[in-house]
Amino acid sequence: MKLCKSCGQSLSQKLTMCPACGSHIASGIKYIDDYKIVTIIHEGRSSLVCKAVKGHDEKPVSIRLFTGKSGVDDRVAKRLEKELQELKKLPAEHFVEHYAIKKSNDDLWYRVSEWVDAADWGSIFVSGLLNDQRRIVTLFHNIACVLDLLHKKDHFMPYLILDDILIPRGKAKDLHVTINYKLSRFLNARATHHGPMLQKLLDCHPDIINQRAIDFKSGIWSLGKIFIELLTADHNLKNFSSKVDELKGLDPELAVLIKIMLSDDPDLRPQTMGKVVSALSRILDRLPYSDPKASPYKKKPKLLKELRWFKKVVVLLILIIAGIIAFGTISWLYVNFDKNKEEVALSNFVESYASSVAFLMVEYWLSDTKQIIYKNRVEGTAFLVDGNGYLLTNRHVACPWLDDIPLFQVYNQYAILKKPVEFNYRIFLWFEGEKAFNRLPALRGSVELSDSYHLSSAYSTGGEGNLRIVGVPRSPMKTGERIKSPFKNDFAVLKIDTLPSNLKPLPLETTISSDDIQRLSPVVILGFPLGNRTQDDHINTSITRGHVRRTTKEIIQVDSSIYKGNSGGPAINANGNVIGIASGVISDQTSGYFKISTPLSD
Repeated sequence: MKLCKSCGQSLSQKLTMCPACGSHIASGIKYIDDYKIVTIIHEGRSSLVCKAVKGHDEKPVSIRLFTGKSGVDDRVAKRLEKELQELKKLPAEHFVEHYAIKKSNDDLWYRVSEWVDAADWGSIFVSGLLNDQRRIVTLFHNIACVLDLLHKKDHFMPYLILDDILIPRGKAKDLHVTINYKLSRFLNARATHHGPMLQKLLDCHPDIINQRAIDFKSGIWSLGKIFIELLTADHNLKNFSSKVDELKGLDPELAVLIKIMLSDDPDLRPQTMGKVVSALSRILDRLPYSDPKASPYKKKPKLLKELRWFKKVVVLLILIIAGIIAFGTISWLYVNFDKNKEEVALSNFVESYASSVAFLMVEYWLSDTKQIIYKNRVEGTAFLVDGNGYLLTNRHVACPWLDDIPLFQVYNQYAILKKPVEFNYRIFLWFEGEKAFNRLPALRGSVELSDSYHLSSAYSTGGEGNLRIVGVPRSPMKTGERIKSPFKNDFAVLKIDTLPSNLKPLPLETTISSDDIQRLSPVVILGFPLGNRTQDDHINTSITRGHVRRTTKEIIQVDSSIYKGNSGGPAINANGNVIGIASGVISDQTSGYFKISTPLSD
């Protein structure tokens, strides 16, 4: 930037007349040492970015010239030079190369980098390149893959913004991504002036606002924010998670992935960028390709018009191919007839029995003679299994205190001090369609149950329906049991005295063991992923499809999406019978997520 000597107005280097007072302004900067400026890309308070060439070299470079207000002195420049050596270890195919840090004849420092001829994001949005959902998920996948490479080299970008992501013009059709990564985001960590995109990120990132320790999961939140900005083409959003629900036609699994990436609680976000890549790969495997007929590159067979003698041969080939296709289609329909019948039966089952799946909330606490000294709350799923009011769920949902180590630590501390304590709990249950939540903004964050939940419509312990626990197996206590079979016997039986007249118990598959269940057989999980976070004010059962991956005596591993809140929900086979209870997710660094169901045969 330069100043008008008459009125003091800050002006771009490109201007030669002040629009404020009309004064003539001297031409702006044209050279930086031996580099001739071709185009000025960006002018800010602390730096100027331009495209430049050196001498007769036709290959352009990118130069960032640090102004006097940037605070870049010899000490900072030395740090930047050291960072360049580390950046050179990154693969040049996916990351902008930075060549050197130099000091100009005007005593200003500048950085020379690779010039990437990339389209600006405004042009990309207008071009319609991202209108197809499969293409935009492909872009998400490509971005996440590059960032995963960065994570594997122990680098990450918690301050990631859209301007850091470049799509080279020559590779736009393939949505190839190049990341402009710098080891340190800020030249001065105490700087208060930032660009609009970066300032917006700093103002809304929950880890920054709440002064949490920045880690890899902070970068995952920033990437989730970019996903929403690309889906909406709106960079002025404030409430990102709620915007996901407003996007019509968005793939359900993609919606859940973005929501958990944008979770305020870092522990709910995917633990690594590799997990994000795996989830996007699964979504891409399911999404259909765009209509090839709409392609502007489709060629017309002009050769057929010139070679008329070839016409008969072509017609004959077409008839042969048509016959093969017709035969294949008939065979496919015949082979898949039973499969389609199974899917229709399974779909009809879900619709008729979803109302018998219930949302469960358990609150428990320890108190001394004066006050509550420990309190916790758990949400999950239960389902009706007979007409007498019996329901099945997980042990860790119905009796979460059995595995609550902090609770036992508090209890033991009071026992050592010989202070009396009292344990209490209460359970609430709502069936599909019942009002269960209070969504008033003024009550958000309240610790009182009645402020968050609509308790009057619930079955509860000591209240409506006389909800109670009637059966719980022993928790695994020995170390060997916990290692070999942590989910063994993870079920509990509940009972209510009165039932709504329209509920039908879910049929149980009790004639087979888990060893008899075939791998890759279809399965449906009913429940409430992420608990009340994904619910409106009324209960609405979520349905996820998947396949059995493997079975043992204690577990059934499936590949459907299971999250906190699904625990206790029924796992249903293609015959419409319950074969297990959703118990949890096991995270493994090399194999990704394992979704676990407790076999019903237990």
